[in-house]
Amino acid sequence: MLRALAAAGHDVVLAVTGPDRRRSRRGAPAPSPVKAAALELGIPVSEEVADVAGAGAELGVVVAFGQLIRAEVLEALPMLNVHFSLLPRWRGAAPVERAILAGDVETGVSIMRVTPELDAGPLYAQRAVAIGPEETAEELTGRLAELGASLLVELLAPGIARLGTPHPQQGEPTYARKLRPEELELDFTRPALECARLVRVGRAWTTLDGRRLLVRRARAQAAPSPGGEPGTLLGSAVVTGEGLLELLEVQLEGRRPQPFEDFARGARLGPRTRLGRGGDAAAAVPASVRAVLESGEIRVAPSLLSADFGRLAEAMRAVAPATDWLHLDVMDGHFVPNLTIGPPVVASLRRHSGAFFDCHLMMTNPGEYLEAFRDAGADLVTVHVEVGDTAELAASARRLGLRVGLACNPDTPFAAVEPYLERIDLLLVMTVFPGFGGQPFMAEVLAKVAEARAAIDRRGLPVVLEVDGGIDERTAALAARAGARVLVAGSAVFRDGRPAEAVAAIGAAAAGALGPVAGRPPAAR
Repeated sequence: MLRALAAAGHDVVLAVTGPDRRRSRRGAPAPSPVKAAALELGIPVSEEVADVAGAGAELGVVVAFGQLIRAEVLEALPMLNVHFSLLPRWRGAAPVERAILAGDVETGVSIMRVTPELDAGPLYAQRAVAIGPEETAEELTGRLAELGASLLVELLAPGIARLGTPHPQQGEPTYARKLRPEELELDFTRPALECARLVRVGRAWTTLDGRRLLVRRARAQAAPSPGGEPGTLLGSAVVTGEGLLELLEVQLEGRRPQPFEDFARGARLGPRTRLGRGGDAAAAVPASVRAVLESGEIRVAPSLLSADFGRLAEAMRAVAPATDWLHLDVMDGHFVPNLTIGPPVVASLRRHSGAFFDCHLMMTNPGEYLEAFRDAGADLVTVHVEVGDTAELAASARRLGLRVGLACNPDTPFAAVEPYLERIDLLLVMTVFPGFGGQPFMAEVLAKVAEARAAIDRRGLPVVLEVDGGIDERTAALAARAGARVLVAGSAVFRDGRPAEAVAAIGAAAAGALGPVAGRPPAAR
């Protein structure tokens, strides 16, 4: 603005700006950009507004000064204010930032006469501009500064004596108070679009393992949220209250800015890392899943084994309204006579869903793959007691930060798994022989389910009891009555093309079978 006035031939007799200050922690005090430009142009500089009264000027021009000017100064020298909004909207110190946060699609520049009341003076000129959908406050401020300089020079071109009569501001004023640091903290329970606006304002931050993480660039994704706890990372995106926020550039405190992908690679972020208050690098479990783990509520876990393998992401989205627990069947062709998926597919699924991934490892050598499934995004891994080495497998999974499940086949007695109940989070009792979907429910296994329920409750263990095989509305009621709380259902969920409705119906049948009081195991470890 100062350079534009000088270039237009105006005689600028004094520049008033703030004192020199440090621009970085280690730097020496440096002049403001206004002072630097004034010194370059040979214009005297002052830090006191009152000095304008004796400077011999005809008119003062105020731009982002940040202080109210006293009435006696205005009586001595009339002043114009170049303000970055379409007044009376966004009077105050942060009009650009507040316009972006409010989702305004338009703003502009207003030139008004300065009065003692904050940004309430009559208007000489206004010019509007559109706000770009991803434009940052810094970028928009730069555009408005150029526009303001052009409009000011245009207004003053006929001469100060011919400014004309300003007209009063029209409409209800809104106020743009300065943003406090705590207002810049990202709240991932809010919609992704609102989070992206805060990032565009600048200096938006969250936390990672207790350290402040600046989010310098981000973009709201149009795709619907896959579910999961707000703040959970899915690849480069964060789950929010509505939709996903894609992180593009971040800066950890004490470090340099870097693309998020580079940061994530160096930080070795886990697949379910959580950002923000209460988040950490441990597995984040959705609140509704905690209800199962901690209080024994019924949950239906759709088995993707029965979904269309060419449309698994769509299958997950289809059941998301009804459940956030998914059962992933991993078969190796040795332990069972079938092949299904492995860690790469689980990792691909994780990019599309924040649900709880219950990975059932029907493998002869699961220990060799535990870390790969952890890195792919598994929340819980279930191994079969029939494989052997159960205690070591459970300990290995626990060391990797995974929840631990133990499965037993229909013909394996409960006595084979009972010694390990204190080492696990989930006991899976198979109600069909594993390997293929669509098999009929084996009612004779219900006695073992009831035996397991009784042992878990008697010992007060935080173990979830799950059944898998032949589950539909009828058999879900039988399994729930026997003591199961998580019901894996495949064919009954996906065969009719209405998976969310099927999940809800199976869950209702199971809950109805329990009556008013359900078994409630204590909190999971």
